[in-house]
Amino acid sequence: MSSWKRAILVLAVGLLSLLSCFPGAPPLGDFSRMELTSSLIKEYNIQPEELRKLQFYLSRPMAMTGVFVTRDKAVTPDHKLALSKTNSEQSIEFTAGLPGVPVQVWEERKLLFFGKTLKIGVNFDPRSPNSYLTFKPNAAGTYVLETSPPGKRIKFGEGIYECVDGCEDNALVLDVHKFEDFLRSREYAPGQRFSPERK
Repeated sequence: MSSWKRAILVLAVGLLSLLSCFPGAPPLGDFSRMELTSSLIKEYNIQPEELRKLQFYLSRPMAMTGVFVTRDKAVTPDHKLALSKTNSEQSIEFTAGLPGVPVQVWEERKLLFFGKTLKIGVNFDPRSPNSYLTFKPNAAGTYVLETSPPGKRIKFGEGIYECVDGCEDNALVLDVHKFEDFLRSREYAPGQRFSPERK
């Protein structure tokens, strides 16, 4: 991108940020919420550090459940071993449009194929900063929730959860402001003559 085009884009984004501070200000550019795709990342050369600065959202509601086991032991006063085991079930629901912040962006080698897959870990709960959902591109290139097998199990934090509803192909979406311009230029070819040195 040329320096003057970059300057115009930076100015437009700055003006957009300034206008957003005033209630009732008219929108600048076309605003839309769209799915994140591999083609979007490639076409606009979006870098991992830029992905980490974007606000993401879930495309639709989902629910998952995890069953966890806690074990403990103690030695009794009469020198016997006491064992305890607690089974607990945790259900987590995510609403459509729930905002999330990317906490991990990394590349992973594709199995059986050449190349790498860019994955994004998004946290939807500030109370658990190390618990995030992983999104990766599906066959169509849309970033969707990673489950294994498809639509069944989800890794979340330190546990494995079972999908209850809405997990398969749950896409990662983001807000996009589109700026489109059309530039017209006219030039006259100067022509070229043989130089005296050329015969």
